[in-house]
Amino acid sequence: SIAFYAEASDGTETKTTSNSFLSFYDATYYGVLDSGYTLSSGLITGKTKTLKSSKNNAFSFNATGQHPFVAYPASYGVLSSIKDGNGFECIGDFAKTSITINKVSYYVYVTKSITTGNYTYEFK
Repeated sequence: SIAFYAEASDGTETKTTSNSFLSFYDATYYGVLDSGYTLSSGLITGKTKTLKSSKNNAFSFNATGQHPFVAYPASYGVLSSIKDGNGFECIGDFAKTSITINKVSYYVYVTKSITTGNYTYEFK
């Protein structure tokens, strides 16, 4: 994060002051992987990319004989929970691995079994 301060003046008095903060995040990726995939940074970065400030997010997946996954910066910490759309804990159904993407360490959580259907998972 970086902070900026700006001041506008007409030369005799200050008209406006403002503080702004800018935060920088590494991308979070999610999507589905085909059966028999080989995990690589190119495979992950070719999926849906979003900017998130933490690991706590919910994503929807549409799988057809595939493995839903999420990959986020390891600096956010390991997940303690993954819940399905019905609120049931299913972290045990995911395998965790690490990968480096653009010199940043990522945790990748992938379903252990192939799935078919529309799913929403909440990651925490």
